[in-house]
Amino acid sequence: MEFRVAGSELHLRGKVEGYEFALLKDTLAEHAGIDTVVFRGSPGGDAWTAYRVGERIRDSGLRTVVAGPCHSACTIMFLGGKQRHFVRAERPEFLYLAFHGTWNTSLHELNNPAIRGRVELRDWVLQRTGGKIEPALLERFLGGERRAAMLYVYDPEQLKREDGVSMHFCEGVEAKGAKPFEACEKISGYDAFSMGSVTSSERMRVTPFQQLPAPFKPKSTGYRWPEEKY
Repeated sequence: MEFRVAGSELHLRGKVEGYEFALLKDTLAEHAGIDTVVFRGSPGGDAWTAYRVGERIRDSGLRTVVAGPCHSACTIMFLGGKQRHFVRAERPEFLYLAFHGTWNTSLHELNNPAIRGRVELRDWVLQRTGGKIEPALLERFLGGERRAAMLYVYDPEQLKREDGVSMHFCEGVEAKGAKPFEACEKISGYDAFSMGSVTSSERMRVTPFQQLPAPFKPKSTGYRWPEEKY
């Protein structure tokens, strides 16, 4: 992931590659004033690293803010926040948490669920949401039959729909580019707040991406920096 520091904010963007836990420790050591971690958009990535980052965020008492599409491993890190917020968004259709089960990374088992990983994910979600999440809903996204099966959780206030629904479950067979809130099953009666995934109703204002400095690199670096641009 790309780390950018703006005052008390640490902005994260991109795929979780595996070096992020070490980079987070170095970033916090060099920028002691950080109190907020902003997730600007991530397709997910390495789950082990995501747990370690989430735990460090939790243990440091940091606030987390979702400011873009946050998939899979990104949600694990986001849940580490002591207080968890949506950003104040101009395009709320691109502001969501996307939860799903864990999958094997072995080339020969890519389409097989990682059973042990799902047990760990269940425990983490239950712990961080204070047990507020509906058990049947938790088991549904944990037990998705496809990698692309996800529970999408939008801000119910900023993405106002006539039906009042802000959560949708996609089976992973929908047309590419389809909007979850149009193409997927509506999950009524719940939202980000009642599930405990977002804990504060304050929509945070954060530094615009265009005003962020260049990505942070520690004074002594031993990381494998990603070549991808997100």
